[in-house]
Amino acid sequence: KISCHLVQVMAKLPQSLLATAGRSENKHAETMSKLTKDFMNGCAADFACKVTEYCLFKHGVEDIELCFHVGEESDGAFVNNSTGLDPEAFYACVDTARRLFRKTHLFSKRDPLKILREELPGSVGVGLARMWKLTGGENYSDGRGVSEDGQISHRPGDFVRFLKHVEESCLSMCGFPFKRLDKKSEKQLLFARKKELQSQLQDSSCGKDVTELSIMLLFQQVKGMAVCGQYLTSIVLDILVSDKKLPHSVSTLLRDTSIKIQRGEELCDRLIAKVKLCGLSRDISSHVVEDS
Repeated sequence: KISCHLVQVMAKLPQSLLATAGRSENKHAETMSKLTKDFMNGCAADFACKVTEYCLFKHGVEDIELCFHVGEESDGAFVNNSTGLDPEAFYACVDTARRLFRKTHLFSKRDPLKILREELPGSVGVGLARMWKLTGGENYSDGRGVSEDGQISHRPGDFVRFLKHVEESCLSMCGFPFKRLDKKSEKQLLFARKKELQSQLQDSSCGKDVTELSIMLLFQQVKGMAVCGQYLTSIVLDILVSDKKLPHSVSTLLRDTSIKIQRGEELCDRLIAKVKLCGLSRDISSHVVEDS
């Protein structure tokens, strides 16, 4: 249930940009493309992994030629997980306050989508294979294709079709209906998420952590939406500071701090404390940043 709600909550920002792009001649096309791809490679792939693990367990599929790689392929930190036959893997509490979804990759020496279709019964395997395909070729082995100009690249995911597919096919894939997010459920999830983020921020002293957690909290307060991912101090921050509810002094502080982080500069304790106060502010619209 919480996993279904989290997918819908995290999809709200890309959805809002998608709607805006349709009315503004693709003004934010690049921003939308990056955020939707970040969602597909993070939240969507994580959801696909959980559903696949559960289906393998439910149908007693063992000794299958599949495993899940979790981590960052680029830095060699991929960890081979089991095929999901441990119930704890998919019954564990869902972290709704995570800053970044670890990259999840469905791995096999041969076509993993074909294996799912062959090893799992009827619509289950077909539905799982389609779900992974819609997340994009970066998230499963053999996910590359050849374009019309002969270039080899990962097959693109499809944000809109992924959301539609999991909503319509969750029941046939795993036996549970996709839990639609209503206003009450969203309010409860966002409230619990805010409390957890505030707790993390209170305990943090690292400049990068404090800045990212503060941006997540302020975005939720100002925009009413949850954000996470690799673009917190860039694209997400740009969207946040463009809102008139955010005082100019707060916008300037967050921008300057994010630039220092991107440059690899060390943040002084006083600066970190200022950012933390912004993140913990109950009403950022009336918050005043003290002069240095």
